[in-house]
Amino acid sequence: MHVYDRTTADLPDPAEWPPAKDWDGLLAGVHRARPGAETEALPEYVKRDADERLGERLGEAAGEGGLVLVTGDSTAGKTRAAFEALRSVLPGHRVHAPSNPADLRAGATAILRTKSPCVVWLDDLERFLGPGGFDTELLTRLRGNGTPVVATMRLKQWASFTSPVTGGSDREDGAHAAKVLNSAERVNLDRLWSDQELLRAGDSADTRVLDSLEYRERYGLAEYLAAGPGLLEKWRAAWTPGGSPRGAALVAAAVDLARTGLIGPYPRSVLLRLHQRYLDDAGGRHLRPESEDEAFSWAASLHFGATSLLLPGETGDSQTWEPFDYLVDHAEEPVTPEAWDEALVHAKDPEQRFQVGVAAVEAKRMDVVERAWRPIVHLDPDIGMMLGSLFALMERDTEAEEMFRSASREGSLESSTALGLLLARTGREDEAEVLLRQRAGAGSLRAMFVLAELLRQTGRENEAEEWHRRGAIEGSVPAQAKYGMLLMDLG
Repeated sequence: MHVYDRTTADLPDPAEWPPAKDWDGLLAGVHRARPGAETEALPEYVKRDADERLGERLGEAAGEGGLVLVTGDSTAGKTRAAFEALRSVLPGHRVHAPSNPADLRAGATAILRTKSPCVVWLDDLERFLGPGGFDTELLTRLRGNGTPVVATMRLKQWASFTSPVTGGSDREDGAHAAKVLNSAERVNLDRLWSDQELLRAGDSADTRVLDSLEYRERYGLAEYLAAGPGLLEKWRAAWTPGGSPRGAALVAAAVDLARTGLIGPYPRSVLLRLHQRYLDDAGGRHLRPESEDEAFSWAASLHFGATSLLLPGETGDSQTWEPFDYLVDHAEEPVTPEAWDEALVHAKDPEQRFQVGVAAVEAKRMDVVERAWRPIVHLDPDIGMMLGSLFALMERDTEAEEMFRSASREGSLESSTALGLLLARTGREDEAEVLLRQRAGAGSLRAMFVLAELLRQTGRENEAEEWHRRGAIEGSVPAQAKYGMLLMDLG
């Protein structure tokens, strides 16, 4: 059951949303470009190789509903490509671009009550994933109404949410976030442009595009236009006396908070409290750091006429800040313990705690994963399944069994299979076989595979062969490989 904090009278009116043909690219999330002779904030669009496929996927989603997801590195041109496809394919659709999961839910309810064609726009999709956010239930409702969803996601984020622990493709149930991502029609944009894309860029009348071709060997054109490499170099050069070491430390604090999965913007007071660790590590007072106000002013100043190291929050004031996402993707040092602690303090709702846990899995900070997910494990059995999997990896078998059993009772079918595997590994083969037969009989490909291996190890090769054969017929790649090996052994 989902409970929302809006009444019917409070629901937004889709008629007030902009049609795609009139929508502003900056509002969509497209990065502002370096200045040039042109006055427009956005450079002339250069067609990408993926545009045709993206347009086809979007056209299909407009007829049948569904999620079209554009992935790629930061500043690869994801948002611009999706924005141009939306304006080209669905010019008359009203655009719902929510800022948080609650707005998404309210807008979706309004869409289901209107006759106007609408499209849901989710730039940086990871902000909407998690318990109570964008899930398969909501996607199914929108698909039933023929409402397409267009989303973008950085490649690192996509990889985190689809990893084996957090619900990758080798699990037939998977976590709720991974279920959404695995159901998407995904189009990926490369950071470096192809020869054909560069040829088209050479025909542009925009001087900014033409200038960017000089750097095509090192950077993608969209990457250079958004000033990502220049900003990164400016940040790295600021850690010196006479530079802006305190400003650089404030940026480092914001970057690390973003890497924890905590969604920004972040309060000024938090960045000030957290930045001292980075400043001290770099040399502290010996760097002659500037004042706090000067540091924020430097970090927020417009560089290369395009963007800044720290971006003001939605209200545009100086009380909340978030880092330019290019810096987040290119940070190299491990996230500090202080940043993880700060993230857990401020991740108050389930969606945020889930995000922090996913980031901690990627960083191999299992202690943080546990602290992030234990308080919300009762809200979603998939989270219990993931936490149990982590405990099993760490050989904390008693806790893993407890998590699997609890998640199984709450409806996670995959947890029953995982529990069977754990029982078999810990010497309780008879109990494991009962569970695995139930799940295999219900069609679980993973259960078929695990059951077959258990049968083979206990001397029942013929029955093992039959289960691997069934799994192979159903399309399980591991079962196909194992079945082929068994057939070879049998001559």
